[in-house]
Amino acid sequence: MPVASARRLVRRASSWLASRGLRLPPTRRAGLVADLAEALALSADRGRLAALLEEDLPGILGHSSGRLYLVSEDGRSLAPARAAEEEGAAAVALDAPLARRLAASTGPEPLHTLAEAHPAVCHALTHEGAILALPLVADGAVQGLLCLGPRLAGGAPRAGDLAVLRALGHEAALAAHNVRLIEALRAEREGLARAHEALLMAREEERRRLARELHDGALQDILGLRYRLAEWQAESPEDGPAFPERAEAVRSELRRIAEALRG
Repeated sequence: MPVASARRLVRRASSWLASRGLRLPPTRRAGLVADLAEALALSADRGRLAALLEEDLPGILGHSSGRLYLVSEDGRSLAPARAAEEEGAAAVALDAPLARRLAASTGPEPLHTLAEAHPAVCHALTHEGAILALPLVADGAVQGLLCLGPRLAGGAPRAGDLAVLRALGHEAALAAHNVRLIEALRAEREGLARAHEALLMAREEERRRLARELHDGALQDILGLRYRLAEWQAESPEDGPAFPERAEAVRSELRRIAEALRG
């Protein structure tokens, strides 16, 4: 059995034990936490990060559920990391007071402690079944928020579980920061690719427009001048004195055509 599959089975076993008020042996639990920390350090996309924090971590700690929110690109909201895959979760407004409050956090805390200052936010999160919040802070800035549901065995979160969350919080915050940075770079690269494609299309359209104008306008004018010159050349010598004036008229017409092409 692949190592990853074996670890997932152990985490499911941890959830099963927790639902019955039991726990994995400390050494096994510590190994799972270490594996999770290593996996967080290697996370490069939000799907993988969400799976680790919404499925594996609650399973290890014996919580019923997890929901990961990441700061939006404009920094004005906390959006569910897997909103496209799961329905029901809504983005939460991230105003300046809430951002400062979360950035100053030193670890997980019950959601009700945020209720007095941010009742609307707490109402939205508790509506999803969350009772515990872990702000993900890196470089002094909020990167996301992890919310955990009730313990399967009931009761308040244990001190050991809170210590694990506090230890993993920094790793999770760095992973969230990396995911957001990678997504921003990818979006910028895609934007540059679209701009380059638009430029190429504009150049091609300009080339076609110029070709049409040359065919329908300037080229026809030049052909007309050529025929007129041939006619003048075939005229009798008596018209010779008028040739310089006609030549000047041709030069003027050619200058007009050239200016039209440049414009």
